[in-house]
Amino acid sequence: MTASPRVAEPTLTGCLCYASLDEEQRVTDNVCVFQDWLFDLTMQQQSVLVLSCRGPDGIAKFHPTKLVVARYRATVLKAAYLGRAMRVDEGDDTTFMTLIGFSDDEAWGSICKQFFDHVDELPHHYYMHLMHGAQIAGYKHPMETFRHRWGLFYQRCCHDLHLHPESESDMDRRLGDWDRRFWSQAEAAE
Repeated sequence: MTASPRVAEPTLTGCLCYASLDEEQRVTDNVCVFQDWLFDLTMQQQSVLVLSCRGPDGIAKFHPTKLVVARYRATVLKAAYLGRAMRVDEGDDTTFMTLIGFSDDEAWGSICKQFFDHVDELPHHYYMHLMHGAQIAGYKHPMETFRHRWGLFYQRCCHDLHLHPESESDMDRRLGDWDRRFWSQAEAAE
């Protein structure tokens, strides 16, 4: 018997899941890598969070800045090997996704120090993506530990770049799906 092709199907949440045409082969329905809290945000905010998950181009695999990026990914994405979001301080010694040391002020401080000691080695465009992803997580994550960590990280980025931090209400206005009134027109034109 040949395997049924896997078909990408949009779910009600807008996330792609893969459903097998053969019920016996279906592992799970409605699988999505994004943490549930993202679906309470505007599409523009979700887009920023997702774009920030990508690592910086041209940077070594074990570059010191990737310690922050690994924790950022674990803030936004579910761990595929767990099938769920990581818990605070859960993970392993990986460059992709971990939350080890996230609740420890000294460990997190050291991770952030390494990041800012080497931030000038990052492409500016990527740095801005990560800064704005941290901003959203700092304002919108449902858990206080995450809001606190990413909020302070965002403020440090602003200080490092000589910028004034944007308030949550200003961010919501800027990334508030302001063109939503045109969505039905674009759909009708298709």
